[in-house]
Amino acid sequence: MDEYPLRINSPSPSLSLSFRRGAKTKRWYDVDLIPTKTFAPIEDSGHPVCIALDNTTSEYLVSACQSNVSIFKVDRPPDDGSVPPVLFTEFTSPPNDSVVDVSWFPYDNGLIISSSHTGKVRLWESAFLRTIDTIDLKENVYCHTMSKRLSTRHSSLAVAREHGVSLLDVFTGTAMQTLSTGRIRPRSLLWDEYNEFCLFGGLEDGSILQWDIRRPTAQVVIPPGRGKCAVNQLNLMGADVLVYTTEDGFLNSARSRNGELVWRSELEFECCAGFKAAIIDDTSFPMIVLPFAENVIAFNLDDGTQAWTKPCLGFEADSIVYNPNRSELYVLQGSTSVVHGFCI
Repeated sequence: MDEYPLRINSPSPSLSLSFRRGAKTKRWYDVDLIPTKTFAPIEDSGHPVCIALDNTTSEYLVSACQSNVSIFKVDRPPDDGSVPPVLFTEFTSPPNDSVVDVSWFPYDNGLIISSSHTGKVRLWESAFLRTIDTIDLKENVYCHTMSKRLSTRHSSLAVAREHGVSLLDVFTGTAMQTLSTGRIRPRSLLWDEYNEFCLFGGLEDGSILQWDIRRPTAQVVIPPGRGKCAVNQLNLMGADVLVYTTEDGFLNSARSRNGELVWRSELEFECCAGFKAAIIDDTSFPMIVLPFAENVIAFNLDDGTQAWTKPCLGFEADSIVYNPNRSELYVLQGSTSVVHGFCI
């Protein structure tokens, strides 16, 4: 990739992270996060949205703000204390067309997918950060997802929009079909890594649906919850276990086949929309790491007990991703769009 001359923000003050074991944990080990580097965007980068690590080499990190996208090389040495982006682009579209989600192509780090509030889904060539295709759904979009594993039978991108889930063919740029959510807004989507036709959707009423995209109807895995409890984060652990958060402040684990609750842990805070959690599954004790305000909290995925927590990072954390090749966590600072890297 060619490098662009950029103005780099001053590096943030060094952060000393010393995690303590949670009071309810059953794991007798200590976790220390060692600050490694800071990924700094250019000035006036807009409100941060999310970050994503490429699925093929885990060498590139994309950071999306409302009006621009930056790409960082994670092993690049810091420049004056921070790592500048290797590529950067600004949008010329109006503010109400701001990005809401960004992701890498599943098996090609030369392509990036973004979606926006106004329903525009864009395919980017990452080597030059230029748009090569745009699909306009003409209504509000909340998120999108494409299976991280190569599907041999379809090339579908699932997009959660105002009145259902659209399946788009990323190679032809056409909308193939719409999956009904019963007029309930979908808030999170997840492809099954073990069945290329299976798609899960977390809805605004707290329910979780499962589709076989070859059929028009959905199966209700988790029935609607009480009150306002939208499913904002949805993950799959193993072949039959879902892990998800709801807005009423709970982290849940349930069987994807029958909805049987495996465990339920109280988070003591409400999970806001748009945040991203990280799954650490390359260790003996798989964990999910959640950001909230100035907190980072990890839970054991086998029983839902709290593994460790840090009450105050010194900044508001919006999204977290995990790099298994480098055993690093990348934490998005919500106020400045700076991404902090920590080695576990």
